[in-house]
Amino acid sequence: MTVHGKYGVMLQISENVIQDAVDAYYIANRDKFKIQSDQYIPWPKYGISIDCNVTTRLKKPTITLKPFRRFEFELPVEACAVANATIKDVYGNHTPPPPPLNVRLSGLLKIEIEGKFCRHNNRSYLAVNLNDLKVTEFVLSINNASVDIGKRALKVLSTIVRRYAILTLTTNVREIPVSMTIGEELSSVGINSIVLDYKNVDESKKRALALLLRINHEVIDYEAVTYAIDSVGDVAIFTDLALLNLGLDATEIILEGKRLSELDEEHPNNDLYKNLELSDVHFLATNGCFVVQNIEVAIRIVKRVVRTIKKIICTAIDPCNWWCEEVFETIVEDILQLDQIGNVSGTLFPYIEDNALKAHPNLDADIANWAKPLILAAGGLIPIISCLTPILVILSPILLSEAIDDAVKKEKKYKMLNQYFPSANLRIQAKMVRIVWHNDTMGIIGKSNIIPG
Repeated sequence: MTVHGKYGVMLQISENVIQDAVDAYYIANRDKFKIQSDQYIPWPKYGISIDCNVTTRLKKPTITLKPFRRFEFELPVEACAVANATIKDVYGNHTPPPPPLNVRLSGLLKIEIEGKFCRHNNRSYLAVNLNDLKVTEFVLSINNASVDIGKRALKVLSTIVRRYAILTLTTNVREIPVSMTIGEELSSVGINSIVLDYKNVDESKKRALALLLRINHEVIDYEAVTYAIDSVGDVAIFTDLALLNLGLDATEIILEGKRLSELDEEHPNNDLYKNLELSDVHFLATNGCFVVQNIEVAIRIVKRVVRTIKKIICTAIDPCNWWCEEVFETIVEDILQLDQIGNVSGTLFPYIEDNALKAHPNLDADIANWAKPLILAAGGLIPIISCLTPILVILSPILLSEAIDDAVKKEKKYKMLNQYFPSANLRIQAKMVRIVWHNDTMGIIGKSNIIPG
Protein backbone atom coordinates (compact mmCIF):
# COMPACT_ATOMS: atom_id res chain seq x y z
CA MET A 1 0.00 0.00 0.00
CA THR A 2 1.39 3.40 -0.95
CA VAL A 3 0.96 6.26 1.51
CA HIS A 4 2.68 9.00 -0.49
CA GLY A 5 0.67 8.87 -3.72
CA LYS A 6 3.93 8.38 -5.68
CA TYR A 7 5.06 11.94 -4.91
CA GLY A 8 8.86 12.17 -4.89
CA VAL A 9 8.96 13.58 -1.36
CA MET A 10 6.19 13.84 1.22
CA LEU A 11 6.63 15.62 4.55
CA GLN A 12 3.87 15.00 7.09
CA ILE A 13 3.50 17.31 10.10
CA SER A 14 1.01 16.55 12.86
CA GLU A 15 -1.70 19.05 13.73
CA ASN A 16 -0.18 19.46 17.20
CA VAL A 17 3.12 20.68 15.75
CA ILE A 18 1.32 23.15 13.48
CA GLN A 19 -0.68 24.38 16.47
CA ASP A 20 2.55 24.99 18.40
CA ALA A 21 3.91 26.98 15.48
CA VAL A 22 0.67 29.00 15.15
CA ASP A 23 0.84 29.74 18.91
CA ALA A 24 4.38 31.04 18.48
CA TYR A 25 3.31 33.08 15.46
CA TYR A 26 0.52 34.67 17.51
CA ILE A 27 2.88 35.54 20.37
CA ALA A 28 5.39 37.12 17.96
CA ASN A 29 2.63 39.14 16.23
CA ARG A 30 0.19 39.75 19.09
CA ASP A 31 -0.26 43.47 18.34
CA LYS A 32 -1.54 42.70 14.85
CA PHE A 33 -4.55 40.90 16.32
CA LYS A 34 -5.93 44.09 17.91
CA ILE A 35 -7.78 47.04 16.40
CA GLN A 36 -9.34 50.18 17.83
CA SER A 37 -12.15 52.09 16.14
CA ASP A 38 -14.47 55.04 16.68
CA GLN A 39 -18.04 54.65 15.57
CA TYR A 40 -20.58 57.47 15.29
CA ILE A 41 -24.19 56.30 15.55
CA PRO A 42 -26.87 58.97 14.91
CA TRP A 43 -30.55 58.61 15.88
CA PRO A 44 -31.90 61.96 14.63
CA LYS A 45 -35.49 60.91 15.08
CA TYR A 46 -34.92 60.85 18.82
CA GLY A 47 -32.34 63.65 18.95
CA ILE A 48 -29.68 61.23 20.07
CA SER A 49 -26.18 60.56 18.73
CA ILE A 50 -23.66 58.16 20.18
CA ASP A 51 -19.88 58.22 19.92
CA CYS A 52 -18.75 54.66 20.45
CA ASN A 53 -15.12 53.65 20.91
CA VAL A 54 -14.66 49.93 20.30
CA THR A 55 -11.46 47.97 20.99
CA THR A 56 -11.49 44.52 19.45
CA ARG A 57 -8.87 41.89 20.27
CA LEU A 58 -8.57 38.40 18.82
CA LYS A 59 -7.00 35.82 21.12
CA LYS A 60 -4.75 32.89 20.27
CA PRO A 61 -6.22 30.92 17.34
CA THR A 62 -6.89 27.18 17.41
CA ILE A 63 -6.30 25.45 14.09
CA THR A 64 -8.13 22.38 12.79
CA LEU A 65 -7.08 20.64 9.58
CA LYS A 66 -10.12 19.97 7.42
CA PRO A 67 -10.27 17.58 4.43
CA PHE A 68 -8.67 18.07 1.97
CA ARG A 69 -7.30 21.57 1.63
CA ARG A 70 -9.17 23.70 4.13
CA PHE A 71 -8.05 25.05 7.50
CA GLU A 72 -10.41 26.09 10.26
CA PHE A 73 -9.39 28.72 12.80
CA GLU A 74 -11.26 29.39 16.03
CA LEU A 75 -10.41 32.80 17.47
CA PRO A 76 -11.79 33.92 20.83
CA VAL A 77 -12.97 37.52 20.61
CA GLU A 78 -12.76 40.15 23.33
CA ALA A 79 -14.20 43.64 22.88
CA CYS A 80 -14.71 46.71 24.99
CA ALA A 81 -17.19 49.38 23.87
CA VAL A 82 -17.38 52.78 25.55
CA ALA A 83 -20.39 54.81 24.43
CA ASN A 84 -20.96 58.53 25.09
CA ALA A 85 -24.38 59.89 24.15
CA THR A 86 -25.36 63.39 23.07
CA ILE A 87 -29.04 64.29 23.51
CA LYS A 88 -30.95 67.28 22.16
CA ASP A 89 -34.53 68.23 22.89
CA VAL A 90 -37.08 69.07 20.20
CA TYR A 91 -35.78 72.65 20.14
CA GLY A 92 -32.18 71.56 19.53
CA ASN A 93 -30.97 72.30 23.01
CA HIS A 94 -28.49 69.97 24.66
CA THR A 95 -29.72 68.11 27.67
CA PRO A 96 -27.48 66.39 30.24
CA PRO A 97 -26.38 63.02 28.84
CA PRO A 98 -26.43 59.79 30.81
CA PRO A 99 -23.10 58.49 32.19
CA PRO A 100 -20.82 56.77 29.66
CA LEU A 101 -21.77 53.20 28.97
CA ASN A 102 -18.94 50.68 29.31
CA VAL A 103 -19.72 47.28 27.82
CA ARG A 104 -17.35 44.32 27.86
CA LEU A 105 -18.10 41.59 25.35
CA SER A 106 -16.67 38.20 24.53
CA GLY A 107 -17.36 35.61 21.88
CA LEU A 108 -15.96 33.38 19.17
CA LEU A 109 -15.09 33.82 15.52
CA LYS A 110 -14.73 30.74 13.30
CA ILE A 111 -13.32 30.98 9.80
CA GLU A 112 -12.36 28.51 7.07
CA ILE A 113 -9.81 29.09 4.36
CA GLU A 114 -7.62 27.21 1.87
CA GLY A 115 -3.83 27.40 1.88
CA LYS A 116 -1.55 28.96 -0.70
CA PHE A 117 2.17 28.58 -1.26
CA CYS A 118 4.13 31.80 -0.67
CA ARG A 119 7.81 32.73 -0.97
CA HIS A 120 10.34 33.78 1.68
CA ASN A 121 14.05 34.17 0.90
CA ASN A 122 13.64 32.14 -2.30
CA ARG A 123 12.01 29.26 -0.42
CA SER A 124 8.35 28.25 -0.34
CA TYR A 125 5.99 27.85 2.59
CA LEU A 126 2.28 27.15 2.98
CA ALA A 127 0.12 29.91 4.44
CA VAL A 128 -3.50 31.03 4.55
CA ASN A 129 -4.31 34.36 2.89
CA LEU A 130 -6.90 35.90 5.18
CA ASN A 131 -8.41 38.01 2.41
CA ASP A 132 -9.99 34.74 1.23
CA LEU A 133 -11.55 33.79 4.57
CA LYS A 134 -15.09 32.53 4.96
CA VAL A 135 -16.86 33.19 8.28
CA THR A 136 -18.64 30.04 9.47
CA GLU A 137 -19.64 31.20 12.95
CA PHE A 138 -19.68 34.39 15.04
CA VAL A 139 -21.21 34.71 18.50
CA LEU A 140 -20.92 37.55 20.99
CA SER A 141 -22.33 38.14 24.47
CA ILE A 142 -22.04 40.74 27.23
CA ASN A 143 -19.62 40.00 30.04
CA ASN A 144 -20.62 42.53 32.69
CA ALA A 145 -23.92 41.32 34.06
CA SER A 146 -24.83 44.72 35.50
CA VAL A 147 -25.23 46.19 32.03
CA ASP A 148 -28.41 45.61 30.05
CA ILE A 149 -28.42 47.33 26.68
CA GLY A 150 -31.21 45.33 25.08
CA LYS A 151 -31.18 42.95 22.15
CA ARG A 152 -31.23 45.65 19.48
CA ALA A 153 -28.19 47.49 20.86
CA LEU A 154 -26.36 44.17 21.32
CA LYS A 155 -27.06 43.33 17.70
CA VAL A 156 -25.60 46.67 16.59
CA LEU A 157 -22.50 46.15 18.73
CA SER A 158 -22.12 42.58 17.44
CA THR A 159 -22.19 43.85 13.86
CA ILE A 160 -19.51 46.44 14.67
CA VAL A 161 -17.26 43.95 16.50
CA ARG A 162 -17.68 41.32 13.79
CA ARG A 163 -16.72 43.82 11.12
CA TYR A 164 -13.59 44.94 12.95
CA ALA A 165 -12.58 41.41 13.87
CA ILE A 166 -12.58 40.52 10.17
CA LEU A 167 -10.83 43.80 9.35
CA THR A 168 -8.12 42.92 11.87
CA LEU A 169 -7.44 39.65 10.07
CA THR A 170 -7.57 40.99 6.51
CA THR A 171 -5.62 44.25 7.00
CA ASN A 172 -3.37 43.72 10.03
CA VAL A 173 -2.58 40.00 10.09
CA ARG A 174 -3.12 39.26 6.38
CA GLU A 175 -1.67 35.75 6.47
CA ILE A 176 -0.91 32.97 8.91
CA PRO A 177 1.86 30.52 7.92
CA VAL A 178 1.00 26.86 8.50
CA SER A 179 4.30 25.28 7.44
CA MET A 180 8.02 25.87 7.58
CA THR A 181 9.92 26.89 4.46
CA ILE A 182 10.78 24.24 1.89
CA GLY A 183 13.60 24.37 -0.63
CA GLU A 184 13.35 23.36 -4.26
CA GLU A 185 17.04 23.32 -5.21
CA LEU A 186 17.50 19.76 -6.44
CA SER A 187 18.84 20.14 -9.98
CA SER A 188 22.21 18.70 -8.96
CA VAL A 189 20.72 15.22 -8.48
CA GLY A 190 19.00 15.04 -11.85
CA ILE A 191 15.77 16.84 -10.93
CA ASN A 192 14.48 19.33 -13.44
CA SER A 193 11.00 20.13 -12.12
CA ILE A 194 9.38 20.38 -8.69
CA VAL A 195 5.69 21.20 -8.17
CA LEU A 196 4.44 21.77 -4.61
CA ASP A 197 1.07 20.62 -3.34
CA TYR A 198 -0.50 19.73 -0.01
CA LYS A 199 -3.24 17.65 1.53
CA ASN A 200 -4.75 17.42 5.01
CA VAL A 201 -4.96 13.77 6.08
CA ASP A 202 -6.51 12.08 9.10
CA GLU A 203 -6.92 8.74 10.81
CA SER A 204 -8.92 7.96 13.96
CA LYS A 205 -9.24 11.65 14.88
CA LYS A 206 -5.50 12.24 14.36
CA ARG A 207 -4.73 14.82 11.71
CA ALA A 208 -1.63 15.90 9.79
CA LEU A 209 -0.59 18.21 6.99
CA ALA A 210 1.11 16.44 4.07
CA LEU A 211 3.42 18.68 2.03
CA LEU A 212 3.89 17.05 -1.37
CA LEU A 213 6.72 17.53 -3.86
CA ARG A 214 6.01 16.24 -7.35
CA ILE A 215 9.35 15.55 -9.04
CA ASN A 216 10.01 15.63 -12.81
CA HIS A 217 6.28 15.51 -13.69
CA GLU A 218 5.97 12.03 -12.19
CA VAL A 219 2.60 10.25 -12.36
CA ILE A 220 0.98 10.81 -8.97
CA ASP A 221 -2.23 9.81 -7.18
CA TYR A 222 -3.46 12.60 -4.89
CA GLU A 223 -6.25 10.44 -3.47
CA ALA A 224 -3.75 7.79 -2.34
CA VAL A 225 -1.98 10.18 0.06
CA THR A 226 -2.89 8.97 3.57
CA TYR A 227 -2.01 9.59 7.20
CA ALA A 228 1.34 7.94 7.92
CA ILE A 229 2.71 9.28 11.23
CA ASP A 230 2.96 6.61 13.90
CA SER A 231 2.69 6.86 17.66
CA VAL A 232 6.36 7.58 18.30
CA GLY A 233 6.65 10.64 16.09
CA ASP A 234 4.90 13.80 15.01
CA VAL A 235 6.75 14.46 11.76
CA ALA A 236 7.66 12.09 8.96
CA ILE A 237 9.57 12.34 5.68
CA PHE A 238 8.82 9.86 2.91
CA THR A 239 11.00 9.53 -0.18
CA ASP A 240 9.98 7.60 -3.29
CA LEU A 241 12.41 4.85 -4.29
CA ALA A 242 12.76 6.31 -7.79
CA LEU A 243 14.01 9.54 -6.24
CA LEU A 244 16.27 7.66 -3.84
CA ASN A 245 17.87 5.96 -6.82
CA LEU A 246 18.57 9.37 -8.34
CA GLY A 247 20.30 10.19 -5.07
CA LEU A 248 22.21 6.94 -5.23
CA ASP A 249 23.43 7.87 -8.69
CA ALA A 250 24.91 11.00 -7.12
CA THR A 251 26.32 8.88 -4.29
CA GLU A 252 28.17 6.71 -6.78
CA ILE A 253 29.85 9.80 -8.16
CA ILE A 254 30.73 11.07 -4.68
CA LEU A 255 32.26 7.74 -3.61
CA GLU A 256 34.15 7.12 -6.85
CA GLY A 257 37.86 7.33 -6.12
CA LYS A 258 37.37 7.86 -2.36
CA ARG A 259 39.98 6.41 -0.04
CA LEU A 260 38.80 4.59 3.06
CA SER A 261 40.76 7.02 5.21
CA GLU A 262 38.42 9.77 3.94
CA LEU A 263 35.39 7.77 5.13
CA ASP A 264 36.74 6.87 8.56
CA GLU A 265 36.72 9.80 10.95
CA GLU A 266 38.36 7.72 13.68
CA HIS A 267 41.39 6.67 11.60
CA PRO A 268 41.99 9.42 9.05
CA ASN A 269 45.76 8.90 9.19
CA ASN A 270 45.78 5.11 8.88
CA ASP A 271 48.39 4.41 6.20
CA LEU A 272 46.65 1.26 5.02
CA TYR A 273 43.27 3.02 4.72
CA LYS A 274 44.96 5.81 2.79
CA ASN A 275 45.94 3.29 0.13
CA LEU A 276 42.56 1.55 -0.20
CA GLU A 277 40.40 3.21 -2.84
CA LEU A 278 36.81 2.64 -4.02
CA SER A 279 35.80 2.50 -7.67
CA ASP A 280 33.02 1.24 -9.99
CA VAL A 281 30.43 1.94 -7.25
CA HIS A 282 26.82 0.92 -8.01
CA PHE A 283 23.80 1.00 -5.65
CA LEU A 284 20.07 0.32 -5.93
CA ALA A 285 17.26 1.25 -3.52
CA THR A 286 14.56 -1.39 -3.09
CA ASN A 287 11.77 -1.94 -0.58
CA GLY A 288 13.38 -2.48 2.82
CA CYS A 289 17.04 -2.03 1.99
CA PHE A 290 19.78 -0.61 -0.19
CA VAL A 291 21.48 -3.06 -2.54
CA VAL A 292 25.22 -2.70 -3.00
CA GLN A 293 25.52 -4.05 -6.52
CA ASN A 294 29.25 -3.50 -6.69
CA ILE A 295 32.09 -1.65 -5.00
CA GLU A 296 35.50 -2.41 -6.37
CA VAL A 297 38.35 -2.03 -3.93
CA ALA A 298 41.83 -1.25 -5.18
CA ILE A 299 45.10 -0.69 -3.38
CA ARG A 300 47.28 2.22 -4.39
CA ILE A 301 50.73 0.80 -5.26
CA VAL A 302 53.81 2.80 -6.00
CA LYS A 303 56.06 0.91 -8.45
CA ARG A 304 59.56 1.95 -9.22
CA VAL A 305 60.19 1.99 -12.94
CA VAL A 306 63.65 2.25 -14.45
CA ARG A 307 63.90 3.70 -17.93
CA THR A 308 66.89 4.43 -20.12
CA ILE A 309 66.59 7.47 -22.29
CA LYS A 310 68.79 8.15 -25.28
CA LYS A 311 69.72 11.77 -25.77
CA ILE A 312 71.47 13.27 -28.79
CA ILE A 313 73.59 16.26 -27.91
CA CYS A 314 74.92 18.48 -30.70
CA THR A 315 78.52 19.48 -30.20
CA ALA A 316 79.16 21.02 -33.59
CA ILE A 317 80.94 24.29 -34.04
CA ASP A 318 78.63 25.03 -36.92
CA PRO A 319 75.05 24.14 -36.11
CA CYS A 320 74.44 20.47 -36.90
CA ASN A 321 76.88 20.26 -39.79
CA TRP A 322 79.81 18.38 -38.27
CA TRP A 323 79.17 15.67 -35.65
CA CYS A 324 76.83 14.69 -32.77
CA GLU A 325 77.43 12.86 -29.49
CA GLU A 326 75.07 10.23 -28.13
CA VAL A 327 74.45 10.21 -24.34
CA PHE A 328 72.55 7.46 -22.49
CA GLU A 329 70.81 8.53 -19.24
CA THR A 330 69.15 6.25 -16.74
CA ILE A 331 65.92 7.66 -15.23
CA VAL A 332 64.32 6.17 -12.12
CA GLU A 333 60.63 7.10 -11.73
CA ASP A 334 57.91 6.37 -9.15
CA ILE A 335 54.72 5.39 -10.96
CA LEU A 336 51.40 5.32 -9.04
CA GLN A 337 48.94 2.69 -10.13
CA LEU A 338 45.84 0.96 -8.73
CA ASP A 339 45.93 -2.77 -8.24
CA GLN A 340 42.49 -4.38 -8.17
CA ILE A 341 42.18 -6.65 -5.12
CA GLY A 342 38.46 -7.48 -5.19
CA ASN A 343 34.90 -6.19 -4.91
CA VAL A 344 32.16 -5.86 -2.29
CA SER A 345 28.42 -6.49 -2.83
CA GLY A 346 25.34 -7.25 -0.78
CA THR A 347 22.58 -5.38 1.07
CA LEU A 348 22.34 -2.60 3.65
CA PHE A 349 19.42 -2.33 6.09
CA PRO A 350 19.23 1.27 7.37
CA TYR A 351 18.04 2.05 10.90
CA ILE A 352 18.09 4.90 13.42
CA GLU A 353 20.06 4.78 16.63
CA ASP A 354 20.70 7.75 18.92
CA ASN A 355 19.51 10.18 16.23
CA ALA A 356 22.07 8.78 13.80
CA LEU A 357 21.45 7.02 10.52
CA LYS A 358 23.16 3.63 10.52
CA ALA A 359 22.94 0.37 8.62
CA HIS A 360 23.11 -3.36 9.26
CA PRO A 361 25.47 -4.60 6.51
CA ASN A 362 25.04 -7.95 4.82
CA LEU A 363 27.99 -7.75 2.47
CA ASP A 364 30.10 -10.28 0.61
CA ALA A 365 33.72 -9.46 -0.11
CA ASP A 366 35.11 -11.31 -3.13
CA ILE A 367 38.72 -10.28 -2.70
CA ALA A 368 42.25 -11.59 -2.47
CA ASN A 369 42.83 -13.69 0.63
CA TRP A 370 45.61 -11.47 1.94
CA ALA A 371 43.36 -8.40 1.81
CA LYS A 372 40.15 -9.97 3.15
CA PRO A 373 40.74 -9.23 6.87
CA LEU A 374 41.54 -5.64 6.04
CA ILE A 375 38.49 -5.08 3.81
CA LEU A 376 36.10 -6.76 6.22
CA ALA A 377 37.45 -4.62 9.04
CA ALA A 378 36.93 -1.49 7.00
CA GLY A 379 33.66 -2.68 5.45
CA GLY A 380 31.59 -1.03 8.17
CA LEU A 381 32.62 2.33 6.77
CA ILE A 382 31.06 1.70 3.40
CA PRO A 383 27.46 1.08 4.57
CA ILE A 384 27.23 4.20 6.69
CA ILE A 385 28.39 6.57 3.99
CA SER A 386 26.57 4.84 1.15
CA CYS A 387 23.25 4.80 2.95
CA LEU A 388 23.52 8.27 4.50
CA THR A 389 24.66 10.17 1.44
CA PRO A 390 21.67 9.69 -0.92
CA ILE A 391 19.24 10.77 1.77
CA LEU A 392 21.27 13.89 2.51
CA VAL A 393 21.66 14.58 -1.20
CA ILE A 394 17.89 14.58 -1.62
CA LEU A 395 16.58 16.02 1.64
CA SER A 396 19.21 18.57 2.68
CA PRO A 397 18.30 21.25 0.11
CA ILE A 398 14.60 20.77 0.93
CA LEU A 399 14.58 20.64 4.70
CA LEU A 400 17.98 21.69 6.01
CA SER A 401 18.91 24.65 3.76
CA GLU A 402 22.35 23.15 3.31
CA ALA A 403 24.43 22.55 0.21
CA ILE A 404 24.82 18.92 -0.76
CA ASP A 405 28.61 18.88 -0.33
CA ASP A 406 28.33 20.44 3.13
CA ALA A 407 25.66 17.96 4.15
CA VAL A 408 27.66 14.96 3.01
CA LYS A 409 30.70 16.13 4.93
CA LYS A 410 28.71 16.73 8.11
CA GLU A 411 28.82 14.53 11.16
CA LYS A 412 26.60 11.50 10.74
CA LYS A 413 24.35 12.48 13.64
CA TYR A 414 22.16 15.19 12.14
CA LYS A 415 18.71 16.73 12.24
CA MET A 416 16.11 15.39 9.82
CA LEU A 417 14.41 18.79 9.83
CA ASN A 418 15.74 22.24 10.63
CA GLN A 419 13.68 24.92 9.02
CA TYR A 420 12.51 28.50 9.53
CA PHE A 421 8.87 29.33 10.23
CA PRO A 422 8.13 32.68 8.51
CA SER A 423 7.23 35.70 10.69
CA ALA A 424 7.11 33.63 13.87
CA ASN A 425 10.66 34.03 15.18
CA LEU A 426 11.12 30.27 15.44
CA ARG A 427 12.56 27.20 13.77
CA ILE A 428 11.15 23.70 13.68
CA GLN A 429 13.75 21.03 14.26
CA ALA A 430 13.24 17.28 14.37
CA LYS A 431 15.42 14.36 15.30
CA MET A 432 15.13 10.94 13.73
CA VAL A 433 13.40 8.14 15.65
CA ARG A 434 13.02 5.22 13.26
CA ILE A 435 12.73 4.13 9.63
CA VAL A 436 9.56 2.68 8.12
CA TRP A 437 8.99 1.18 4.67
CA HIS A 438 5.80 1.32 2.64
CA ASN A 439 5.27 0.26 -0.94
CA ASP A 440 8.00 1.98 -3.02
CA THR A 441 8.84 4.52 -0.33
CA MET A 442 11.19 4.91 2.62
CA GLY A 443 10.00 6.95 5.58
CA ILE A 444 11.90 8.52 8.47
CA ILE A 445 9.75 9.14 11.55
CA GLY A 446 10.87 11.95 13.84
CA LYS A 447 10.06 13.98 16.95
CA SER A 448 9.93 17.72 16.52
CA ASN A 449 10.98 20.62 18.70
CA ILE A 450 10.09 24.30 18.43
CA ILE A 451 13.21 26.48 18.77
CA PRO A 452 12.74 30.25 19.39
CA GLY A 453 14.81 32.68 17.35
